[in-house]
Amino acid sequence: MNHDFVIIDFETNHTIFPGLDAVECGLLHCSFDKFKILFHYNERFKPRSRIQKTVSRITGIYPGDLQSKPYFADYFRDFFHRYLENNLLVGHNVCFDLKILGYYYTRVYRKNFTVRYLDTLPLARKYLPGMPNYKLGTIARSIHRYFDLPGHRAINDCLMCHHILSTIYSQENSLKFIRSNIRTYHYKIPPDIENIIPFILKKASQFFSLPISEDALTLHNGNVYLELVTPSGKSLKTYQVENYYSDRIQFRLLKRLRLFASK
Repeated sequence: MNHDFVIIDFETNHTIFPGLDAVECGLLHCSFDKFKILFHYNERFKPRSRIQKTVSRITGIYPGDLQSKPYFADYFRDFFHRYLENNLLVGHNVCFDLKILGYYYTRVYRKNFTVRYLDTLPLARKYLPGMPNYKLGTIARSIHRYFDLPGHRAINDCLMCHHILSTIYSQENSLKFIRSNIRTYHYKIPPDIENIIPFILKKASQFFSLPISEDALTLHNGNVYLELVTPSGKSLKTYQVENYYSDRIQFRLLKRLRLFASK
């Protein structure tokens, strides 16, 4: 086992792909040696669609906070290589966050995403019985009533997750519980996708008047989607690509989203 691990948490906008439009990411690079925090990171990102009012109300993040921020997709390659590659990833209900990483990883690298992870949700249910519920904030406050960080902020959720994991370790006094609960997450893309992409782009150019590049294709949970942004940059149409292994290829419109207006 590596001596380090990374706790990660995303806050997201609600889009056609639920939870896959990142507006904030927080992480803690930690050591298994007394669970020390070695490095912390928190950054906001501009979503593809205008941040929804319910998301702003929950997170306290508003459109004006994001206008000058980059898109997470544009930042992902450097972010993944610098902070996450070859690390054990930890989080509370972390498969939600891993799905986001898988979404962007397959979009950028065009290959399957596989990572080792540890989820504090089943750990808390097993090692911290009797909680009122197993929401992140509830567990953290139940462990220590003065541990009362505002929830639904990425770095705060990472700190609460760290608090839970270190509390379990202090009870068990052994890393055995971690080793026995490490799992592997897989996010797969369609097979032979590199050979299929040129065919999809050729067919798409016959259907749509907008210029289409490979960057417009999104691979999500084994499916292929085409995301077309209007020349004004104000709206996005998402199509699911169907029958892409045959000449009967189709582009089914799923949803139109509003984007930030270009300056």
